[in-house]
Parts: sequence; structure tokens; C-alpha cells
Amino acid sequence: MRVANAGWACPRRSETPLIAVLPSKIEQRGAGRGTGSADSAAFVEWAGWRVRSPLSVGRADGWPDADLVPSERCGRRGALDPRLRSQSMTTRHVAFLRALNVGGHTVKMGRPRSICTDAGLAGVETVIASGNILFEPDHRSQATIESLLESALRDALGYEVTTFVRTAAELADLVKVNPYSGVALTGKGSVGVGFFRAPPPAGTIEAARAESTPVDTLDVIGRELWWCAREGQGRPSISDAAWRRMQLPHMTIRNLTTVARLATKAAA
Repeated sequence: MRVANAGWACPRRSETPLIAVLPSKIEQRGAGRGTGSADSAAFVEWAGWRVRSPLSVGRADGWPDADLVPSERCGRRGALDPRLRSQSMTTRHVAFLRALNVGGHTVKMGRPRSICTDAGLAGVETVIASGNILFEPDHRSQATIESLLESALRDALGYEVTTFVRTAAELADLVKVNPYSGVALTGKGSVGVGFFRAPPPAGTIEAARAESTPVDTLDVIGRELWWCAREGQGRPSISDAAWRRMQLPHMTIRNLTTVARLATKAAA
């Protein structure tokens, strides 16, 4: 059964009771009866069942179709177990924090988590390093979240921490499209991914490609810089002057192995 942005739908009496977990108004269908309004909790009643959704309603635009779960698993007149929510609804986003621990600053793992939670994000978790923040998405755009976090981090830490947000699906796509997947890396060799806010202009892209060397190859695809460091990022053959000539926008770089781990964690 498809559940569109218009709301929830209950099945016929002859069917197993199903609850569609989707933040939206509830629309009456068949034997089911639903009630709800924006910014309030939502309830579905069917054949004596009354199940409360843990999600707010009135925010359906842009959300994918919901998975369906049998309502008997929720308990008669009981609250819906958050673990039964649609996987598409629990997939998290990742915020990459730039220059969090540079310039003499040292920020412990728990500090960014508490700052992001206080800023209004839910399900916040730091993974691998303090500059990788997982959180549950809501109706706000990536750009809005980036601005929100930058303001909160600046107020709490006293310095600028540029933030770049990506979805779990976007990170998984990066792992799949790795342009250097055919390069044999040995020793400390690695592939780095640099995250931009927006795609750089064509001139910047060409400048980055022009600074490539036999040891370090650079490319820009969409909102990411790709860096194949055959001898590792710790000993680049590209000089500081060359990096400045590229005039790249602000970015933060993560090893592709880290990106893959975050993609898996965010989608779990």
C-alpha cells in the first residue's frame, strides 16, 4: 500500500491492521479513522487499536513514502515503538566540522555533541572524531542546518567552525562513484574527499586539476574535491603555494574509508 504525502491510510477490515509512520495529517480511509493536526501528536484508530506516532505531523513535504508495520506489534492503545519507524525516517545526516581542533584548540568528543543537541538537533552522535556529527533530519534544509550549527559552535567555542551537511545517501553515492577505485594504493596511500558547500566555478576546477602530480591527483566532481594521495596525505607533493593558486572554497577533507564508515552508520 502506497502512502503519499497527503497522509496515512488504514486498510480494509479484512486486512491486518497497518500503521504508516509518516509525519503528516491523517486521512480517513475505509474502516480506519484518523485524527491529527499540525504540530500535534497523531493517532490512528482501527478495529479498536489506538496508536500514537512518535513523530509530529504536518511536515510531509519532501519525505519519502513510509514503511508499514502491523499495528498489533505496537500494543493495544500503546505508544508506537520508535524502533518500528520506517528506515527511511531514521536514516541520519552527517555534519562535517572544519578546523575544529586547529590553531591551538582542542575540543573533546562530547562537546560538539552537546552543542548540537542544545541547538535543537535530535539523535546526535559523534563518530570516529569530534568533527563528524550524525543527527536525525527534520523539515529544515541542509543550508539551514549548516548555518544553525555554525552559529551555535561560534557562540559556544568562540571561533568559526565551517559546517558541511550530507545525507546518508549522498555519502553512499560517493563511495560508489570513487573515481580512483581502479588505482592500486599501497602503504599510506589513500583517497581523500573534500566537502564544499556548493560546486566551485569551472575555473577553480580546472586549476585544481592542473596542479595534479604523478603522486597526487586532484579532481572536482559536484560538491566534492577528490584527492588520490598515492603516498598518503601526510606527505603531499602539492605545495602550499599550489593549493593557494587553486583558490578553492572552504572545505573539509575526510579519508574515503571514514566516509564509507559514516555512510554505513548513518543508514543503520
